[in-house]
Formats: sequence, structure tokens, C-alpha cells
Amino acid sequence: MKPILNKTDFEKLLKTERAILYVYVDWSSYAAQTGLRITVEAERLFQRNHDPEVSFWLADVSDIDSAAAFIADWLRGQETEKGMFPAIGTGNGSLVWLINGRAIGFALSASHLGLDGVTAKTKEYIYG
Repeated sequence: MKPILNKTDFEKLLKTERAILYVYVDWSSYAAQTGLRITVEAERLFQRNHDPEVSFWLADVSDIDSAAAFIADWLRGQETEKGMFPAIGTGNGSLVWLINGRAIGFALSASHLGLDGVTAKTKEYIYG
């Protein structure tokens, strides 16, 4: 999983054709343990068995000083009907699916989806 550590990394994410963004916070066990583990497993599974062109990214938004905290405004701009806010900031380990830098799907929690759910949603959002 590629971390977003600065605006250059974020620009790379936005230029990626197919991507999944994991919204990480260090203060939540959902995000820091279970959701992160599931997302890493999904990345391995997806890359090995499905499509190595789908890239997985991690945005640490634990607090305002976190490396990727600046993406909050971009996420709000992607909101439309996906219902990301305010839920995305609650520490559930949310996932955002993107095609060419545009959010096309959202899940409140990787933990709640589980490995099979993350894989199924990725296929659904990325390939229709």
C-alpha cells in the first residue's frame, strides 16, 4: 500500500487509473488494526489474482498534523451522494474507490466489509 506523505504522492494517486484509498487513523482499533489488516490482505489478493493495475493507497488523517490530513477538502469535494461525510472522519477505516482521480465508491469500514466484501466492492466499483 502506497502512503500519501505529501502533495506529490496525492497527485500520483489522482493520476492513477484505478485506485483504492484507505483512510487511516491511529487512534481507532477499527482503522489501525482490523481494517488495515483486511485492506493489506485485499491488496495482496487482488494484485495476485485479479488485477495488478489496481493500486492501494493509505491516507493517514489521524489529526491535523498527519501527513495526509490535507486531503479532507478534496474528499469533501468528491462527496456528492456517497455519504462520506461526516462518517469518513469517525475512525472506522473507510475505503474510497477512485477512477482517474474521481471518487466512484465509498465504504464506511473495511472491517465491516471483511476481505470478501472489499474484494467484491473493488470488482463492482472498478469494473462495473
